[in-house]
Amino acid sequence: MSDIQRQWDLWNLKALFPDWGEQEREGLLRVGAAQDARQQELFGDPAEARQRFEPGARRVMREHPDLKTGLTVSLHLGPYSLAPVPWLVAGLDIHVLVNSTSLAEIKPIYDGLQAGLRLPGRVVWVPIEGEGFALRLWRALRRNQPVFAFLDGNDGLDGCEGTLRQGIRHGLPGRDIRVRTGLARLALRLRCPVHSLVTVWDDQGGFNWQRGPTWRWPCGTAAEAATGELFDWGFGVIRRHPAQWRAWNMLTGVYDSYRPATPDPAAADPWWILATAFRDTRLVWRRAAEVWPGDMLEDVAGNCFYAAEGLQAGEIGHLRGLGSFSPSELTEWRGKEWGVRHLPRLVALGFIAPQ
Repeated sequence: MSDIQRQWDLWNLKALFPDWGEQEREGLLRVGAAQDARQQELFGDPAEARQRFEPGARRVMREHPDLKTGLTVSLHLGPYSLAPVPWLVAGLDIHVLVNSTSLAEIKPIYDGLQAGLRLPGRVVWVPIEGEGFALRLWRALRRNQPVFAFLDGNDGLDGCEGTLRQGIRHGLPGRDIRVRTGLARLALRLRCPVHSLVTVWDDQGGFNWQRGPTWRWPCGTAAEAATGELFDWGFGVIRRHPAQWRAWNMLTGVYDSYRPATPDPAAADPWWILATAFRDTRLVWRRAAEVWPGDMLEDVAGNCFYAAEGLQAGEIGHLRGLGSFSPSELTEWRGKEWGVRHLPRLVALGFIAPQ
């Protein structure tokens, strides 16, 4: 894992576990890496894998025959690549909604299962980037064919930017995010049930499928309300099995704080700070900040990022350690060019303010 990826993972963990310390978050990442190794080991011998998963997969459909129709949502949890296997073992074709990244990762696994193990059912891939994917799902559900989707994909044709622009706010313990309403809108329009099913590693070295609730929303239910119920369930499961969740990056681009903010009237003209009349104004550093690789500046309290524009961690540390400072002192220490480049922007973003 690269250092920047590790930093992102640790930062994302705060969204669900804001009270955890760094040691707890680091420990969870180590356990998660071990879970990845378990999945690779499982797929290393397809014949043995089928012996291990087939009894449980058959039990799923025997005990939950209602899963044979409607929309089933799952999570990238445990050996999630095996989540649709119960339908295939039962001889059912299942439409699986995926983005292009997930398709490239998961399709070879199913190609191997189909070719080597001759599972009677087949996966019908429905890439969200393909033309008419919504119509294909609509037709499948109208024909009472099963449709499967990963709720925590939270993606669309326009990616994270579209989720921020069109999604609704969903509160997590540490931060708010934006989530898509498309799956709920599809189910509400077709009046079809929405089931839930996840794969979970157990303490004995195996795994099992765990059935969650089924939603049958009454006519007139708002898509926003239905979406909230789905993600409440999803993040509830994730908080119970955080080391097994493999989609932390799903959070990275959809934090509500990433949406364009309404300008603060007090910071409407931050260039006042460079006027001669204010050269001796006493200033203080107000907000916790960190410089990240890739020239990014984190507003720690605001849970958001800005371009650092070349600002260095040492420069922030110096200003943060001072009781107060003035624009003229900054110019003396850092040079006029530094002041013009950084000072108005740091005032506008709320990092620097009058004492």
